[in-house]
Amino acid sequence: MELLQHKYITAASTKATMSKVATLCCLLVAAYAPDFVSSFTTPTLQSKTTTTTSRSNQNLPHPLRHSLYQPNVSSRSNTFLQSQTTQADVTNTDTTTTPDIIGTVALLVPSSSDQPSKFGSKSPVQPPSYREAAEQLARKIKQFSDGGIAAQVVTPSDVDMSSVLNSNAVIALGLTSPQDVQFLSWTFRQRRNAGEEEQSSTQSSKMCHFAVDCGDNNYAPIVGPYDEANPSVVSDIAPWSDVASGKRLATQMKDLFDKQTSDEFALALMLFFNR
Repeated sequence: MELLQHKYITAASTKATMSKVATLCCLLVAAYAPDFVSSFTTPTLQSKTTTTTSRSNQNLPHPLRHSLYQPNVSSRSNTFLQSQTTQADVTNTDTTTTPDIIGTVALLVPSSSDQPSKFGSKSPVQPPSYREAAEQLARKIKQFSDGGIAAQVVTPSDVDMSSVLNSNAVIALGLTSPQDVQFLSWTFRQRRNAGEEEQSSTQSSKMCHFAVDCGDNNYAPIVGPYDEANPSVVSDIAPWSDVASGKRLATQMKDLFDKQTSDEFALALMLFFNR
């Protein structure tokens, strides 16, 4: 009897102990369940955006990243950022330089501004005047040389003739009137005398002049050391010499000029300045 009573008391005690353990486990599960469940939840759109933004900001410059992390940044910091941007713009502007001028060209046109030219003869519109054609040629020369060749249009009636005498190249276009022809002959003679007086192959190689569509007379062109009015035997016996090279270039440039197109005209001058 006592043995049965002892077993009953032991079983009751064990059951009470297990009940306490179960209660304690329930309390622990209830306490840690939110953290356990949150560890397996998918991040929200806001958390993804925050993460992406923080990673992107790592690649930003320090002052700009600082301003993003501190929305209430002072106006002094904003001024610093603006000054940095302004300084960068000024630096980029200073690096832009004007092209170097490698040569000058004077396009000598008739005093009569309405005299039609042979340029644009294949165009369906009315041929331009020599002045209009020369202005287009000047733009084409600038375009071909990337601004390296400065071209201007002049007439015999202009007061200042220094550009005609001092330019590296002078191309006369359509001068046929007696006054214009007289001026053309005088100009070419002055340039030829100036080249002879310099007695320098370096200076003479920078000079050329042609007469295009100026009647039957070609007015003896000059290309560098080669002068058609004063031919040298060297150009015939020494084809490798500068004089012979100038003679060949004179023939090539004349053929390009006679085509009466702006592209070939500009190409002829490019060959002279880049020889």
